[in-house]
Amino acid sequence: FAAMLPLQLKLRDPMGQAKSGRLPSPLPVADADRVIDPEVAGLYYWPPSGDIGIVHDELGQTVPPPGMVQLGTVTSGLPMIASAGNRFAVSIERG
Repeated sequence: FAAMLPLQLKLRDPMGQAKSGRLPSPLPVADADRVIDPEVAGLYYWPPSGDIGIVHDELGQTVPPPGMVQLGTVTSGLPMIASAGNRFAVSIERG
């Protein structure tokens, strides 16, 4: 993932809990640890679709198998991301 940075992505938030968008290419995560209960402020990868997601509110449930791969944590700007609406563009850079 780090090799793709910086990234410009279009994110959406249809359920009001996580902003998500498709990466330009899939990540090789076959042997990566998986998470089924993502935490707020986590940056995750969903292998079946090739999307990344930024969780900004408790999901209230677990995600189905195969689970998500945690890529990092949002350390600033989470309230701005949460209030950005259903569709917006974001830049992800190394911190």
